[in-house]
Amino acid sequence: MKVRGIMVVVISSIVAGGIIFAQMHGRGGMQGNRGGMGGHCPMCGRRWDGDNYYSPRIPDTLPAPENSVWLERLDGVMANERLSLAQYQQDVEKYRLHMPYSMVIPQEDNHIEWISKLYEAFDMDVPDSIPSVKETDSGRRALEVGRELEQELVPEYEWLIENAENETAQQTLGDILYQTRMHYSMFQHALSMGGMM
Repeated sequence: MKVRGIMVVVISSIVAGGIIFAQMHGRGGMQGNRGGMGGHCPMCGRRWDGDNYYSPRIPDTLPAPENSVWLERLDGVMANERLSLAQYQQDVEKYRLHMPYSMVIPQEDNHIEWISKLYEAFDMDVPDSIPSVKETDSGRRALEVGRELEQELVPEYEWLIENAENETAQQTLGDILYQTRMHYSMFQHALSMGGMM
């Protein structure tokens, strides 16, 4: 009974934290829809249309970006998303921390898939480089590394969104930014709980 009660408190705090975070930040820092939760689920961060969740709609072809710096920074973000996924897969196996990894890892897969679709639409090769994962010596350190990785991605996405040359790229990266901010919040919450999650 005591364990069940603890789980209810933990889940309730995650939901409450997600709702407060979503209300504070609107839609991933984008201009425009700032009311309520911006059409996003406070738990998973996915956008919804009525009762249905959906992924960004990326057409088969998009004009290739002309800004070479923008592309270089997109390459860097893609490498860091691949690093995040590899890091989390390593640490979840090592420390058996169910949360926040059970929610974050599938979304990291989505981020890589969505950015890959942007490259394909631009008719460009999808970069496949992955920086080396960091070795961690405790579950707490693993959570700290996760928080750091997500924190480093936020300003990169903000810059890419601000300087995007088409609305599809801006929208797709905005959805990823929303989830990245949620990931940061979830790692921070897990650390505040002493890694108990």
